[in-house]
Amino acid sequence: MRAIYVAGIFALATAFVASAQEEGGEQLYLVDYDHARFQLDEESMLLEVYYSFYQNALTVFERDGKEIISGELSVYVDEKDGGERVVERTYDLTYDAVEGAGQTLTGVLKYRIPYGEYVASIVARDNGAEDRIDSSSFDLVSAPVSDETFELSDLQLAANILKGGNEESLFYKNTMEVVPNPTSLYGEGLPVVFFYLEIYGANITTDESCDRLLVEHKLIDEIGQPVYEKEKVIGREHAAVVEVGAAPAAKLPTGGYTLYVAVTDTATEESVYSAKRVYVYNPGVIDSATRAESAADTDFLQSEFAQMGEEEIEERFNQSKYVAVSDETDQWENLETLDAKRKFLFEFWKNRDSKPETEINEAKREYFERVEYADRNYDALGKPGWKTDRGRVYVRYGEPDEIERYPNQQDTKPYEIWHYNQIEGGVIFVFGDLTQFGNYMLLHSTMRGELYDTNWMQRIRSAY
Repeated sequence: MRAIYVAGIFALATAFVASAQEEGGEQLYLVDYDHARFQLDEESMLLEVYYSFYQNALTVFERDGKEIISGELSVYVDEKDGGERVVERTYDLTYDAVEGAGQTLTGVLKYRIPYGEYVASIVARDNGAEDRIDSSSFDLVSAPVSDETFELSDLQLAANILKGGNEESLFYKNTMEVVPNPTSLYGEGLPVVFFYLEIYGANITTDESCDRLLVEHKLIDEIGQPVYEKEKVIGREHAAVVEVGAAPAAKLPTGGYTLYVAVTDTATEESVYSAKRVYVYNPGVIDSATRAESAADTDFLQSEFAQMGEEEIEERFNQSKYVAVSDETDQWENLETLDAKRKFLFEFWKNRDSKPETEINEAKREYFERVEYADRNYDALGKPGWKTDRGRVYVRYGEPDEIERYPNQQDTKPYEIWHYNQIEGGVIFVFGDLTQFGNYMLLHSTMRGELYDTNWMQRIRSAY
């Protein structure tokens, strides 16, 4: 398996991506991934899986008198509803510790897969620390391209696109070198959002007079406002057309955005589109539309944070940590005055207000309602509910869609399985009362970045 080092993506991603918090320590994601589907023929699609394996996240250990870092990446694709496994591949990534320092290993894996419905799983392991596993899964649905209208592939986000690039590169396709960006993160260090997609059936039309397709590129912010727009018309001479673009991100405020590419038949006005989430990290850029200084001062003085004492403000931030990114945690640690902490926490929740036009910060209110619920229902051994494992999961991810409770099984200690059907295609959390004093600890989860242990059942077996 071939791959390349990309230093800029690593520096940008590790500055922004939050570490998953566990009692007694932190866990940094080992790998970021993305994927895109492309048409191959009438029977199969091409699945491309893009990955960035973080070298600094791997544990350095010694082998044959040499310090190395080593990771393992596994890809599984299973037919949905318990069908056949069509992909099962494992790749070993082992490098000299000095060579890999401060880098991220970016690569692409390609698989020919028959059209159908699948569940794909990505599992990364740190070979230097057996308990460090990062996993995720996603649904994969595809069907043959219609012979009646045009369609689009998935959008592939890229760190760079070089026309007429190196033909020997693993990223070379259709006369271009498309270097993937599996982090989906841009801004400081990666100032341009490059993207690639394919248009299929471009020459299919029900109106022979229509010889053009309208192509629109848009980058849209969290409140639905476009921050970048471009449109053009293309011919319909060919059945398949490659479309690439570049949206500037250097001056955008930190936050989430949606990249949107639409193709419209100029005669019938029939449209198809492809979209993907993009994240921007620009700590030096201030959003002038939402942070006018005078308005911010007034809002702060009217907030509950302006009146909080030292102990209360510390507890409030500790409760908020579950949704804090690592850069925010670092900033908090460097604050020296009570007033600075008050203003920081005010801005922290203001930046998460999904409806700034309303008087109430719905995101903050819902979050702290979950904190209160956790305190009422999940306290254990003198520990507040929001500090327990069940409380943390409830506060961070909300109410589960389903809870399986096993309080009195004959051969096991009490345990619960929480199901979240709307997160990452469906995830579970398994909690066990190992001490049988009501303190349910997290034993296993399929949620990315959470504790992953397929042997959790052994831990809850009764000793008698």
